[in-house]
Amino acid sequence: MAFTAATLACKNAGCSTATLPAIFASVAGEIQTTDQLCLELSKADGVVSPSAFHNSVQNTVAGYWSIAQQCSQPATALAAGLDTVAMAMLEAWCQLACHGGELLLVCYDERWPDYLAPGSGAPAFASAFVLAAGVVEDRVAQLGKPHIGTARFSAEWQSQASKMPILAAVPLLDSIANCAEKQHISLSPLQSGWQVTMDGLHQNS
Repeated sequence: MAFTAATLACKNAGCSTATLPAIFASVAGEIQTTDQLCLELSKADGVVSPSAFHNSVQNTVAGYWSIAQQCSQPATALAAGLDTVAMAMLEAWCQLACHGGELLLVCYDERWPDYLAPGSGAPAFASAFVLAAGVVEDRVAQLGKPHIGTARFSAEWQSQASKMPILAAVPLLDSIANCAEKQHISLSPLQSGWQVTMDGLHQNS
C-alpha cells in the first residue's frame, strides 16, 4: 500500500524512485506482524520467527523500499502518535531546508488488530508527496513550514483522524486537489494546532 502510493507520487512528479531521499511516517508501523509476534511470545514455547521479527520494526517499509527501488539515498522512519502527519511534514521541511533538492514523503498505516484499540485503527490508508525546496516549475501547490496555529479539522475529519491518525493527511490532499486559494490546513487532530500554509498554485495534476 505504501509502495503503491510512493510509486504513483514519483510517477506523477516525473521523478525516479531510485534517486529521492525518503521519509516514511506510520503511527503503528508493522502492527499486524508485531501483534502476531506478541501472541507467539505468550505461548508456552515462546518461539518466534526470525523473519517475522525482522519485519516487525518501524523502518521495515523504508528498508524494503530502498532495496526494491535500488535507492541508496537516506530513508527516515518516524512515528508521533496523533501528530504523525504533522511531524512528518516538519521533518520533510527541515531536511529540505538543510539539504535542498527533493524528497519523497509517505504516510501510511495498515488496519490495526481490532482488539488492540476497539473503534480505532481503520481504515488502512496511504498517501505520498514529492516535495522540493524552493520554487519548482509546474508545482501543484506551495507549502510553508509546519507551525502552531488555529486551523482545525472539520468535525467529520476530527473524528476520523482521532480514530486513524494517518488520515490527517486527507484534508491537505483534498485542499491541494480542489482549492487554489491560500489557506491554513490542520495537520493533527490534537489541540496542539499543528498546521501548514498552502498556496494552491496549480490544480492540473
